[in-house]
Amino acid sequence: MSKRVIPLLLLALFVLVGGCKKESGSSSTGDVVIGHVASLTGDTATFGVSAQEGIELALDEVNKTGVLGGRKIKVLKEDDRSLPDEAKTAAEKLITRDKVVALVGEIASSRSIAMAPVAQDNKIPMLSPGSTNPKVTQTGDYIFRACFIDPFQGTAVATFAMSPKPEGLGLKKFAILYPVNSDYGMGLREFFSDAVKNGGGQIVADEAYTEKSEV
Repeated sequence: MSKRVIPLLLLALFVLVGGCKKESGSSSTGDVVIGHVASLTGDTATFGVSAQEGIELALDEVNKTGVLGGRKIKVLKEDDRSLPDEAKTAAEKLITRDKVVALVGEIASSRSIAMAPVAQDNKIPMLSPGSTNPKVTQTGDYIFRACFIDPFQGTAVATFAMSPKPEGLGLKKFAILYPVNSDYGMGLREFFSDAVKNGGGQIVADEAYTEKSEV
């Protein structure tokens, strides 16, 4: 999906689910205030910056339509520097200090998992545009995602890799290299490995490494 479409879907969902739910953060005539937690710096900044740019495009379009009866959507951004602890702190700031009615973020599963309990405890809807680890939405009924999950992704990759040519690659033996400190990497490894074994394939090597942030 394009950079323009995803944020429009996110903002529309938040307006419907939580936009007018709390008096703090938006009155019946004031701005609807939403928080965005993203990796604007650090080793995955490319994702956070792209998400922020998309949101800014969507805001301009949505606020011009007047769909909220003259009210505007306002998005406050917080940089988590590509770190889970910073993502949790950013979510706490946006909820307690800025009184947002909903949260967008994070794209990375590890950071969404860190943020989710904060949003759930405060009953603030949170929607991740790209976190595929199943644990993200298992936190509670205020946590949502707008993407597929690791069981689907891992199985799809394994199915394509093992399917006979020309539909697939016709492979049977695989080596896995995964980041041990990433919930996304760990989850994808697990479901890909299971799908390969269930399909009669073989994992000949399974090696871990540690991601290091540039921050």
